[in-house]
Amino acid sequence: MSLLGRTSESGPWFSKAEELDPNGYFTVDQIGLHYIECGEFAAARPWFERSLRLQASGNQIAQRYLQIANERLLQDANNEFNLKLSSPSR
Repeated sequence: MSLLGRTSESGPWFSKAEELDPNGYFTVDQIGLHYIECGEFAAARPWFERSLRLQASGNQIAQRYLQIANERLLQDANNEFNLKLSSPSR
C-alpha cells in the first residue's frame, strides 16, 4: 500500500517483497491492498485468496478485503449490465 500516494512506483517493490517472502500471508495481503488502492479489484482477488490459503485462521485483512473486492466487481458488473439495458445499441 502506498502511504505516499505513489502507487505507480510501488510495483517493483511489491515484486521484490514477494520474491523475499513468497509464503508470507501478510506480504501477500499487502500486495492485495495495493491493488485495492489502485481500484484494480480483479487483480486484488487472487492475492487475498492466496493469503487465505497460506493463513486461513485469523487473517481478517484477506477475509474482509476479498469480500470488498468481490462486492465491487459485482457492483461494476451490475452497473455495466444496467447501462447496456438503458442504452441498447441499434
